[in-house]
Amino acid sequence: MKEVKFNDLTLQIHKINDLINENIQIVINSNAFIKGNFVKQFEDNFKKYSNVKHAIGVSNGTDALLIAMESLKSKGEVLVQPTTYVASASMIPRIGNEVKFIDVDKDSWQISLDNVSDKFSKEVVGIIGVHLYGFAFDVENISNFMKKNNIWMIEDSAQSHGAKINGRNTGTFGDIATYSFFPGKNLGAFGDAGAITTDDDDLATLCRKLADGGRLSKYEHEILGWNSRLDTIHAAVLDAKLTLLEEWNIERRKIAKIYDDTLSNIEQVTLPVKLKNTDPVYHIYPILVENRENFINYLRDEGVSTGIHYPIPLHLQKAFSYLGHKEGDFPNSEKICFNEVSLPIFPYMEEDDVYYVCEKIKQYFKKT
Repeated sequence: MKEVKFNDLTLQIHKINDLINENIQIVINSNAFIKGNFVKQFEDNFKKYSNVKHAIGVSNGTDALLIAMESLKSKGEVLVQPTTYVASASMIPRIGNEVKFIDVDKDSWQISLDNVSDKFSKEVVGIIGVHLYGFAFDVENISNFMKKNNIWMIEDSAQSHGAKINGRNTGTFGDIATYSFFPGKNLGAFGDAGAITTDDDDLATLCRKLADGGRLSKYEHEILGWNSRLDTIHAAVLDAKLTLLEEWNIERRKIAKIYDDTLSNIEQVTLPVKLKNTDPVYHIYPILVENRENFINYLRDEGVSTGIHYPIPLHLQKAFSYLGHKEGDFPNSEKICFNEVSLPIFPYMEEDDVYYVCEKIKQYFKKT
């Protein structure tokens, strides 16, 4: 029996192990563990990769969202979907805004312009649009709608490093984009790390101040801020890994195509519909199946590890119970969260392992 891991981060670095070790040793020798040269170097390289004017390294993706919202100032309701990691919504009330959940599209599993306009009101000041699973949401149309109504938009790009829509990078449509470099992400550090990107000079300056105690120079604190700096060692690792990110994304797309071609023929498996003219980066390969626990247990017994993203929609989480939502309020999101299974996908995964997973899934549904 094969054993197929859900993810294997060790495979990612075999081509750049020497470069990573060299970069880390440079940091150690320089003693510049905070605000060292690799921080600026990575910021410069990441902004070029992302095709934006500014990139600000921060300590994690959650802080990136918090700082981005604080820089945008307007207070009121912020639209966000329930099918996402908790940070996408939990930072909204932290700075005095109000969470307003919107459902996702039943086919793409992403937010759509219809979802947004359905919940739009004069109280809405902004939206956090999540490029979930590494797929792009309808960011062009939603961005145009937001600009027309003078509403800010943050693109939560924590799972979409390198994804594109009509040849344009996700993270370049809104006022600001935020990134997580959690180790399991397409571009991951050796711990928690994140970034903020924008084309707005004033927003970039403000975000940089907010992330570093309200200052740009060492002892002159112009505003109140946080301590959310990107550590130099993480920047050194990220800068090395960035050289292979496109290769890794191509690897993910190859694996996803095998899954697409095979699983789309199984009636009991539902796949998300990819929006036209988009190039996902498949941070996660999600499917929907009924009786999820039985399915997961069967694959586990056959040596296949899986994941779930995310089992409880945010509107049903205890932390958001004060909003008064109940099951049935966001049916598309609930269907996804209650039935989603994430299949193994990672760079340099053996194709034989991908076909093995597909064969075991076919066998499972022949038996049920």
